[in-house]
Amino acid sequence: MYLVVTIVTFVIYPFNLNIYNDVESILYVVGIVAFVVYISIILLVKSTINECKE
Repeated sequence: MYLVVTIVTFVIYPFNLNIYNDVESILYVVGIVAFVVYISIILLVKSTINECKE
């Protein structure tokens, strides 16, 4: 989970300077964050299912 936070931080950081006046940057960051959250949820569900099977 810390790895995901680190990746998201490195992705968002370049946009911190102009994130309030650049709509495209905001949409880009939101898209990245949503994608990362989606992936991490899938991995979490898969690991949970594997633990239940065992």
